[in-house]
Amino acid sequence: MKSLWIFFSFLCVSCQSLEEGKIRVTGDFQSGVFAIGGETTGYELKAKRKTYELLLPDAIRREKEKFHRKKVTVEGKLLEQDGVEIRKRLIIKVEKMDLGY
Repeated sequence: MKSLWIFFSFLCVSCQSLEEGKIRVTGDFQSGVFAIGGETTGYELKAKRKTYELLLPDAIRREKEKFHRKKVTVEGKLLEQDGVEIRKRLIIKVEKMDLGY
């Protein structure tokens, strides 16, 4: 797991390492995302060189319009999920989300 984390930290230009397995990423938030076959969480964060899907907790999901199409910073755990159309989906299980930074 540690080698996987090190690999992803090199890929992410706009991320910061926190405690092991967690990251902080700043980028543009979009809600209402659709994908063929339903292979999406419905929320994404476009950072400088990567796009992440976001798993939002209910508290943040209720406020998603406040963040829609704005620059946000999220903190959470980085997950990798196998997909059909997208072989490896990068998903952040969000614990905290703030405007800007």
